[in-house]
Amino acid sequence: MKRCPECRRDYYDDSLLYCLDDGSALLEGPSSGEEGLGPASPPGTAEAQTKILGSGTAERPKQVPERPATLSKRSWLIIAGLVFITSLGIGGYLYYGRGVTGQIDSIAVMPFANEGDPDTEYLSQGLTESLIYRLSEIQSLKVSPSSSVLRYSRTNFDPVKVGQELGVNALVIGRIVQRGDDL
Repeated sequence: MKRCPECRRDYYDDSLLYCLDDGSALLEGPSSGEEGLGPASPPGTAEAQTKILGSGTAERPKQVPERPATLSKRSWLIIAGLVFITSLGIGGYLYYGRGVTGQIDSIAVMPFANEGDPDTEYLSQGLTESLIYRLSEIQSLKVSPSSSVLRYSRTNFDPVKVGQELGVNALVIGRIVQRGDDL
């Protein structure tokens, strides 16, 4: 307990150094039961928080306003970093993930290029036709017919442009090369 030597007020908060009324330095120890003051009350009671004056009126101690909690610079940097990383993640998802379903629902098999013996041209066309036929058996897959892709044989073409012209999500492009007895 601490006591103000000027106004003789008792304080039960040991962290206080100065009187809340007149600003005098507080002394250690309770009041000496001087005239006009009531008996010392234990901390936490309503009587301990008031001062009884000679006239019988009660006075509440002045409350020191608490300082509002503020965030340190480090906390602000952490929050800004988290916001930045989150916005990058959302932006990347929207930029790269937009319109991509992950499943191919239409395909075109381009004529296989024959890079070898011209006598094996029938083989490259036969492989293209066979692959188109096998893929067309899949119910959920739209396959461009061979008549629409044969016009691109023996030409250099842009796969993106051909895909847009044929209205497909994917292209199968291949080539046949003969090395010795191996194809």
